[in-house]
Amino acid sequence: IAVLGVKAAVLGQSGGLEAEIREALAGLPPALEAPAGAFVTLWHQGHLRGCIGRAADDLPLYGAVLQSAYQAARNDHRFRPVTPEELAGLELEVSVLSVPEPIVSLNDLRLGEHGVTLRKGDHFGLYLPEVATHMGWDRDTTLNQLALKAGLPEDGWREGATLEVFTTQRLRAPLPRDALGVLTHR
Repeated sequence: IAVLGVKAAVLGQSGGLEAEIREALAGLPPALEAPAGAFVTLWHQGHLRGCIGRAADDLPLYGAVLQSAYQAARNDHRFRPVTPEELAGLELEVSVLSVPEPIVSLNDLRLGEHGVTLRKGDHFGLYLPEVATHMGWDRDTTLNQLALKAGLPEDGWREGATLEVFTTQRLRAPLPRDALGVLTHR
């Protein structure tokens, strides 16, 4: 499903691709039809190329993955859109989020194991579990950076914010060559 989202973003939606998406979505297992949050991270030659997702809402998991893959390839403001020439070197990582649970104590946040969300008024921010360890952050730095990401002052998490933790199931694989279709025959 993530592959189809990337292909739609990079190659455009043709009748053939729309049929391929419909075929892939026919007869999905119930787990993919249940609402869930998901992120899709794109890597090109070992470098981050895009990462977009959504926290759990009423969208089924397959829809969250399809939309996140499309957005990561086309609309991550940190990068230019993925080009057809990059597809052959692309790796996709799908992270499926568990249902977030409120933090009772800051000691409940285990960096590297938990992702974290921050909500305060209309502000919202989310970090996947691997962000803090990848960046070398401790707990306070992680929460300070999350507050900034949410559009709050650095210490905006300390009062009046709701913090929740979640875990992820991750799958990372290269974009399958057979998914590239005519691009592999250029």
